[in-house]
Amino acid sequence: MPFHQLPSKERSDVVYQYVSYRVKQILRVNSAEARKCGSEEVQKSRSPKVQKSKSPKVQKSKSAKVQKSKSPKVQKFKSSKVQKFKSSKVQKFRSAKVQKCSIALLLLYCSISLLLFCTIVLYNPAMANYKTLIVFQKADELAFRLYKATESFPKSEVFGVTSQLRRAALSIPTNIAEGYARKSKKELLQFINIAMGSHAETEYLFSFSNRLGYFKSNISEIEGLIAEVGRLLWSFRQSI
Repeated sequence: MPFHQLPSKERSDVVYQYVSYRVKQILRVNSAEARKCGSEEVQKSRSPKVQKSKSPKVQKSKSAKVQKSKSPKVQKFKSSKVQKFKSSKVQKFRSAKVQKCSIALLLLYCSISLLLFCTIVLYNPAMANYKTLIVFQKADELAFRLYKATESFPKSEVFGVTSQLRRAALSIPTNIAEGYARKSKKELLQFINIAMGSHAETEYLFSFSNRLGYFKSNISEIEGLIAEVGRLLWSFRQSI
């Protein structure tokens, strides 16, 4: 086996035996020269071996491996991976941001349109038209018919049942119109509740006048109209 391939301990033993042998030979001639020669031999025998162990081949193999590990393929693979990761992250972040912005704009547009509808159409007395409400139309028709039907009542009831029935019947459409022209749902609900109370009063006064026999014409249509107005008022109140 070559000397440079031996383990470090065996190499030191061989060198020590060689140096001791040479020193013994030289000491026979001159002790001073033997010391100098021994020190030079030791230095010569150790330094070249150490340098050989760190030969250019080892350094070349190491540098070649490092350069291979940093080859263009690896660099291309790393750069492509980083670029794909960065581009996908940026695209996802941008798409998510665009979606959030579009949703926010859509919600803002819906809220603004709803607010404009409520302020302009529903609660603005100048623009709102309560006459388009079916409940108002039926209540207005009921008040008109009761006014016509109470014309045949006795003159003694002018300030009695006649006046009370007319005021109760007319209070239903007037409260609907006034409440519809208000600016808040709370006030509208309050006036609808008053109209429902007036409807109940009208229903009772109508039945009471019928029991007294004051109605001379057919009253079946008026009875159906009173019931219909009550249903419409209830459904309109629930929708507020």
